[in-house]
Amino acid sequence: MAVITRKLHRAVKEIEPTEAEWFEGIMFLTQTGQACIVWRQEFILVSDVLGASIPVDAINKRKPLGASVSTVWGRFMCPIAGSKSNVWQANGERFYDVQQKGIQPDFNPRGVFRTGPDGRYGFRAVKPKFYPIPSRPMAQWANC
Repeated sequence: MAVITRKLHRAVKEIEPTEAEWFEGIMFLTQTGQACIVWRQEFILVSDVLGASIPVDAINKRKPLGASVSTVWGRFMCPIAGSKSNVWQANGERFYDVQQKGIQPDFNPRGVFRTGPDGRYGFRAVKPKFYPIPSRPMAQWANC
């Protein structure tokens, strides 16, 4: 937190936000926190949008030079027999199951696949709709 605080102070000095701009940032964080409940963690989405999740994953799951990385940016070109792939897809309303607890069943629509002896895999799915980043006030997402 000490490093983040120092960097935040440096960013504020560089950006020189107005009080109204700073308040908007505070409200964004407040509304994000208000949308979080036990089974729905919206700060993970913020971490993804800010590009922080992938480097944290890479730091904590270091691989030898040339190996496929474990993130969604990975080079998935090494066919390995029996390897496991997790596939997630949003529903027709563009929501994942964790965003519609009690509406969608748990793990809907997700799948776990293993590659064959030659390292190949395949599955059929409907073309998913894009997954949006909420642009309306977070308070309106409370029932999601």
